Amino acid sequence: GRLTAQKGVDVLLKALTLLAATGETGFQTLLLGSGEKYFEEHLKDMACNEYSDGQLCFLQGYDPALATKIYAAGDFFLIPSLYEPCGLTDYIAQLFGNLPVAHRVGGLVKIIDGETGFTYQEHQPEALAAAMQQALHLHREERGRITDMQRAAVENIRAHHSWQHVMEEYLALYQKAL
Repeated sequence: GRLTAQKGVDVLLKALTLLAATGETGFQTLLLGSGEKYFEEHLKDMACNEYSDGQLCFLQGYDPALATKIYAAGDFFLIPSLYEPCGLTDYIAQLFGNLPVAHRVGGLVKIIDGETGFTYQEHQPEALAAAMQQALHLHREERGRITDMQRAAVENIRAHHSWQHVMEEYLALYQKAL
C-alpha cells in the first residue's frame, strides 16, 4: 500500500527492528508499496541488511494482481495505521484467511482481538511488536486456534458486515426517518 506515516510505516520499521533485536526468527515479512522516499529507501536498506537474513522482502511499487496474491498467501496482515477512517484491507485479508495485526483505531476497531485478528492500543513500535509476537506464538504453538480465528473472521464479516446486512441497516434508518 501507501508507504506513509499515516499508514504506520514508521512504527512498522521500528517494530521489525525490535523483533530482530530480540532474536525473533522463523517468520518472513513481505511489503508491497510505494510512497515517501524515506520509507522506500529504509525498506530497501533493511531488506538488503544481513541482519534481516531473508526475513524481509520489499517490492517497490504497486500491482493489484500481486496484492491479491499477497492477501491470499499470507498468514498475518500488518495494519499499523495511525488512523484508518474505514478499513477495508482487514476485510480483504480476513476473507483470504490472512488475520490482521492492527492498531485498534477508527475503522479497524471491528477486529476482535484474539478472535478475528490481533490488535494493539498504543501507536508504538513496542505494542506492534508484542502483537506480532502473540500472533507468531499462536501460529507456532496453537495452529488449531489460528484456524478457528480464520473461520470466526469470515463468519463475523458475513454476519455483520455483508452488503445485505448494511443495506438492511440503511433501510431501517430510512424507514425511521420517514
